[in-house]
Amino acid sequence: MHYRVGLFGGTFDPVHNGHLAIAHSAIKQLNLHQIIFLPAGNPPHKPNQPLTQNSIRKQMLEVSIRPFEYFTISEYDLNKKSYCYTIEMLRHFTNSKIGEKSEFYLLVGEDSLRQFHKWYQVERIPEYARIVVYPRDHGEKTSSSVFKSDEIIFLEAPIHDISSTKIRNMVQAGENITQLVPPGIEKIIFDLRLYKNN
Repeated sequence: MHYRVGLFGGTFDPVHNGHLAIAHSAIKQLNLHQIIFLPAGNPPHKPNQPLTQNSIRKQMLEVSIRPFEYFTISEYDLNKKSYCYTIEMLRHFTNSKIGEKSEFYLLVGEDSLRQFHKWYQVERIPEYARIVVYPRDHGEKTSSSVFKSDEIIFLEAPIHDISSTKIRNMVQAGENITQLVPPGIEKIIFDLRLYKNN
């Protein structure tokens, strides 16, 4: 029997409740055994966006997923000096020890689906993983100019009006974010005075 593993990449700057809701929905709907969170070190689609220190973003993820034994973190993308291309990450996991017994599911947002035609070697992704798209808004499902609809799994996940950008802006404005982030994350943000100079 194959081990069903979700791969969930992002900057997670900061991680928020929407991220965890998507991951829980994927676990339930796709019968996944595990989800690996992959915080990005140098994402090619955000070349000019300053990111919070890698160790801090990793710490926030660790605190957020600690209660859930089926969530884990990989530092593969986090420690790369070059761009973090999805296809290279998929090849890495496929050729790793876990890849010998696993079937991979790549979690991406609908906004990423619209930009797939710009991704490096995107057409090769189905060789390594099933593509799972989670919703960003309440409109019709987004189609892809690269893949047929039967090559994509659309996740029936709740839509949260939460984004890392929104949270960073709220912190800068002195607004309360307690309901938007997992327990412990607000304390880290305020103790380290993150996002005060966005």
